[in-house]
Amino acid sequence: MTARTHVCLLSYPSIRDRLILLNGWSKTYAMTGWRLGYAVWPGKLYDYARKLAVNLHSCVNASAQYAGLAALKGPQDEVHKMIAEFDKRRKVVVEGLNKLPGVSCATPKGAFYAFPNVKRTGWKAKALAIGAARGRRCRHHRRPGFRNSRRRLCAAVLRQLDRRTF
Repeated sequence: MTARTHVCLLSYPSIRDRLILLNGWSKTYAMTGWRLGYAVWPGKLYDYARKLAVNLHSCVNASAQYAGLAALKGPQDEVHKMIAEFDKRRKVVVEGLNKLPGVSCATPKGAFYAFPNVKRTGWKAKALAIGAARGRRCRHHRRPGFRNSRRRLCAAVLRQLDRRTF
């Protein structure tokens, strides 16, 4: 998979007045525990968003704010390395899943998890709880991540091929 250029929906003026953008540092900068993010709201919803923020998630501690600023302003070399590594891991997982009998998996374009369809495997519904939690259309799907090392991901795929289970 080749890297793709992200296009922010805010770059489309025709939808800005009804667009809410939520984002954060968790994935891009591997700052999941920092709980740092931002939102862009249309002007007509600003007061509602402000009230929501004050009562739910305002007052991010100073060290998290400085860390977020450093992540944005600092060198992006490590981000690019992370993206390249996740592309390699994505390939390992998707190719491995598609080798499992009855499993079909499209290549995700930006996440670090896959969403294979396992309907034709005959696996029990209880084992499919993760997909079912995402709605009726997803009840035959799983959501394995590829945040682990390539070596471990390859080993996991081989175990699944041996067991023919998920």
